[in-house]
Amino acid sequence: MKKDYSIFFQLIRLGLGISDEAVVIPMEAWKGLYKEAERQSMLGVVFEGVNRNVNLGGTKPPTALVLKWMGISQVIKRKNVKFDEEAKRLTQLFDENGIFTVILKGQGNELLYPVRGCRIPGDIDIFVDGGKKFVVDWIDRHGLADRAEKATYHHVHLLPGASGIDIEVHFLPSSGLFFPTHRHRLQRFLQSEVRNSVMCDRGFRIPSAMFNLLMQLAHIHCHFFSGGIGLRQMNDFYYVLMSSSKDERVEAMALIRKMGMRNTAAALMWVLKEVFLMDAEWMLCSPDESLGKVLLGEVFKGGNFGHYLFDNEEAFLLKAVLRRKRFLKLLRFGVLETIGQMWFDTMYIVKKLI
Repeated sequence: MKKDYSIFFQLIRLGLGISDEAVVIPMEAWKGLYKEAERQSMLGVVFEGVNRNVNLGGTKPPTALVLKWMGISQVIKRKNVKFDEEAKRLTQLFDENGIFTVILKGQGNELLYPVRGCRIPGDIDIFVDGGKKFVVDWIDRHGLADRAEKATYHHVHLLPGASGIDIEVHFLPSSGLFFPTHRHRLQRFLQSEVRNSVMCDRGFRIPSAMFNLLMQLAHIHCHFFSGGIGLRQMNDFYYVLMSSSKDERVEAMALIRKMGMRNTAAALMWVLKEVFLMDAEWMLCSPDESLGKVLLGEVFKGGNFGHYLFDNEEAFLLKAVLRRKRFLKLLRFGVLETIGQMWFDTMYIVKKLI
């Protein structure tokens, strides 16, 4: 990672209340800071940092940028209210029909943030109990299925409702891992642990800390392996860790080793230390600086979920070749998981070409 992101990190820490140190920011840096916050889907958090920085005597941004950013910040806050209401509505809909549900990631993670309404929501992921056949048949019978979207092995899309929010109904609690044995262990654990979910004060169920530790690390791991991951997901995991107990972290790490994610966890711990100044007592394991630099480099190269990793103009087969080159880097994070991902990617290419 060649570029200096220290000011960007400082604004994030200010926005989250991790730091109280004012930052001197060159005027020519503001455009780049805004752009990076946008790429990482962190505009709300960074704007909180900008405001706190000014209040602490730090540099003020250009007025035009402040007005633009302020408007976006208000939109983010309103979106969070809207997403909470939709999550509650979905929960009530399934509850009235005797069907157990849990809201995954998203609005459950937003509850953990110290500054409410600054996390940018993307979509709503809701786990619906009963298995694929039951869930798909049920939403189809009730006219909720988006027939334009075919059900995958772990989720199906609902029709866009009045809210306009993208909703994924999951009949598995996670998309899983790449190596079959690891995937089976993860799904077996999550299927059991999801029952420990609780109803929050906003009217929807959220998973336990143990569920989140395993499920969200697997989410980061899989997106990192398959195309890229962003800083927002790292921020989420920081608060997942901060909401867990020491015993839960010890138990989670024992499972993480059995699921082939040890190196990803060690890399992530270094990123959380570097960006969010996380203390060792909250970590799953000792941080690995070498792997962490690779992970953080990918975060800034690809942006949120790796959307900027490959040029959209590049041909399909060229992207496939570039992904193959990237797999060599991933071998350090786990040989079995890399082999599993290569198999998944090969099958994806074959289906596209047939």
